[in-house]
This record gives sequence, structure tokens and C-alpha cells, in this order.
Amino acid sequence: SASGIPVININGHYISSPPDRPNDWEMKTDELAFMKIDGRHTGQNLGNAVVSTVERYGLQEKS
Repeated sequence: SASGIPVININGHYISSPPDRPNDWEMKTDELAFMKIDGRHTGQNLGNAVVSTVERYGLQEKS
């Protein structure tokens, strides 16, 4: 970030449609996380942030 504080933003992208119009797809994007990470933007630190976000939303069981 511009302040020098390491952060990560994680967004979720998905397709949604009303139950009465299942073919009326709409692309959606939601912010799942915006957090400070401990230390630098290493693969390990970023991976930890992604895994914790996936677990928080219970997405590890989704397919």
C-alpha cells in the first residue's frame, strides 16, 4: 500500500440469477477480505490470508 503497511484485498466473483429467471445471469463481485498481513508480501503470508478467508466463508467444501 502507499502507506507502506502490507495489506491484501480478496474479492469473490460469481454468477447469480433470480430463482424465477434461472437463465438471467448477472456477474457479481463482493469483497471478502481487506486485511493487514504480518510481514512482507511473501507467498507464505499471502497464502495464509487466502486460506483464512476461504475457511471463514466455508468455501473449502464448495465445488
